[in-house]
Amino acid sequence: MKKLMFHLIGNAHLDPVWLWDWREGLNEGLITSSPAGRSLT
Repeated sequence: MKKLMFHLIGNAHLDPVWLWDWREGLNEGLITSSPAGRSLT
């Protein structure tokens, strides 16, 4: 039987990140990307 391979590509949109303080931008990026990271483990 042939193995199937799936490629998943995530997408996040943080529009006003350049207007934020760097700590707030970092926090939003981590919060946004953490569910994807959890699904890989």
